[in-house]
Amino acid sequence: MPVQIVLASREAVPLLDNQPGIRIVVLEDILAAAPTSLAAHPSASSADSAIILFTSGSTGKPKGVEIRHSSLLNLLLAAKQLLDFQPGDTWLALTTITFDISENELLMPLMTGGCVEIGEEGLTADGIQLAARIAGCKPTHIQATPSTFKALLAASWQGDPALCLVSAGEALSRDLAEQLLPKCQELWNL
Repeated sequence: MPVQIVLASREAVPLLDNQPGIRIVVLEDILAAAPTSLAAHPSASSADSAIILFTSGSTGKPKGVEIRHSSLLNLLLAAKQLLDFQPGDTWLALTTITFDISENELLMPLMTGGCVEIGEEGLTADGIQLAARIAGCKPTHIQATPSTFKALLAASWQGDPALCLVSAGEALSRDLAEQLLPKCQELWNL
């Protein structure tokens, strides 16, 4: 799906290439219309919490873990550099937003000038639908579990020689890595 809305500061609007069918929403206009309590800009430092993620609870009870702005930014900048994500690249986001590795998929492309295609719920469980989604949106990057990559291979997915695959969330076996490598430009094991 092409971009339909762009959120920008008033200062950035003249820099945008106004395309027909794209609505530009000015951030300052939203803030001016918001209640005073929402329009306030509290200051934040790099040591402040950016997000709270919850552990799986595998040791008994899930715990909230605070992630500082500096830690999140370091992760995103490292991912951008290591995965060579460029403006104009597209990441097909398959990870549930509550899982810690979703930040790479959702935030890094946006801070880089790239695009995020958000996969539909349940897409990772159906290799045939996932292969069709990949063919349709032609992402440059995909992050998934080895189980999802196995489902893709079982669906006779042909791959893409320009695609960067990131495996995370489970152990990536050597056998699976050897099957994936000929189907992509590069494969990362997190």
